[in-house]
Amino acid sequence: MNAPNLPLEPELVERVLAKMTLNAKPNNDLAGLNQLYHAWCASIPFDSIQKRIWLESDRDWPMTGCHATEFFENWLKHGTGGTCWPTAEGLYALLVACAFDARRVAGAMHIGAGEPWADHGSVMVDIDGITYLPDPSIIHFEVLRLVPGQSSKVDTGVNRAEAVATENGFDIKWMPGHLREWVAYRTDPELYPIDHDFLVSRYEWSVDVSNFNNALFITRRFPDRIISVGRANYIEVAADDTLTVTVVEEDVRRKLLVEEFGLSEEILDSCPPDKEGDDWVPD
Repeated sequence: MNAPNLPLEPELVERVLAKMTLNAKPNNDLAGLNQLYHAWCASIPFDSIQKRIWLESDRDWPMTGCHATEFFENWLKHGTGGTCWPTAEGLYALLVACAFDARRVAGAMHIGAGEPWADHGSVMVDIDGITYLPDPSIIHFEVLRLVPGQSSKVDTGVNRAEAVATENGFDIKWMPGHLREWVAYRTDPELYPIDHDFLVSRYEWSVDVSNFNNALFITRRFPDRIISVGRANYIEVAADDTLTVTVVEEDVRRKLLVEEFGLSEEILDSCPPDKEGDDWVPD
């Protein structure tokens, strides 16, 4: 059984904002939303580390990451983030704690592979009657405006993204850290809002299907570059969109994970070795 999903304690919110270099809660307007989202993007990695630890455990405790307090305590102590479902829960809880009108949402990341299904968790925020998308795992540094029937984009360099209007919602176009090609996530109006139980159920569903189950994967995004580690590959995207892949030995990989990605030695000691499996690798 999953633990109760409780709001973030004020003291924890203060510690999280301080580590994000925010001195106080932002105003709950568009400028404040962009301020908080920019800080999130520059601070929280997309990674599989806590999930890998749970997957290789005896699994006699709830699947890690889908409760915001646990998510942020792990980030504060170890520098870990999560995949889309935990990051969606974390950002949602932080936005609510900062008085934003936020909601958890879901959609389809693999829209070209048959009938779309809910395999991506995200967050939307309503301000003055307009909906905005601060996706916590795609990471585009500036929120996308979502007005039905209207496309929009944010020109944030290597982290740019677009919302292309569809008949029922939007295709959110973005570029992964290990690939300089557009991919898309399709929003589904029937899946916003979703509740915490639905989010947890989809995260549990991902145990059998996710590309991030078999190895350590992590991406950190900065305004002018992106760095990733996937298996023995260190991938960097420079400001001019140049992508470089370097194969590294385990000791070099560990040094990079600590110094470049901000992970603790303790969490790396706990993370199990990579397994063979079908998951993303750079071209």
